[in-house]
Amino acid sequence: MREVLPYLRDKTPLNKVIYKVYYEKPLTDMIGRVVGTGIHTGIYKITHIDSGKCYIGQSANIAERWK
Repeated sequence: MREVLPYLRDKTPLNKVIYKVYYEKPLTDMIGRVVGTGIHTGIYKITHIDSGKCYIGQSANIAERWK
């Protein structure tokens, strides 16, 4: 799919399709495993394994924030 990106004027629709088809369900499943059901507030840390850079965030509803 990414082979056609250079030929597109607007890459957003293709990126949305790729997300919907390949990433949405696994991401939703992971969020469910990590935070479970219900509303959870808190502080979280996301680390990029290759670069070691991290992001620290806070949310009143972590599951909604990660979507």
